Amino acid sequence: MKVLMDTSVLVAAVLPSHSKHWSSVQWLDAAKQGAFDLVISSHTIAELFAILTRMPARPRITARTAVRFVENILSVAKPVTLSGHTEQSNHAVSKAGVPPQVIFRRNAVPLQSRCSCRNR
Repeated sequence: MKVLMDTSVLVAAVLPSHSKHWSSVQWLDAAKQGAFDLVISSHTIAELFAILTRMPARPRITARTAVRFVENILSVAKPVTLSGHTEQSNHAVSKAGVPPQVIFRRNAVPLQSRCSCRNR
């Protein structure tokens, strides 16, 4: 089974104070143990770095620390690029005010069944 993680899950894994920290860490641990194939979109990788280095966490997350976290994720996850149609569709749905969790679920199931993505 393939699981696509979005930025919100990964940010929660970094922040011990986040309400979803524990469950996010459990998902990452399961991926490390080979329970499923973890994939992450190339857009999520860039977004994760940007969020980690800009958010007002105390202590502040440095670029070096953010890079180490991203590298740790990439040691487990396979980076993919979603098709252009999927990215445009997600953008339109997001602009309409649909919560990110719904967009994530909307993409995760099709990715598991057909993986219409290009490997990077």
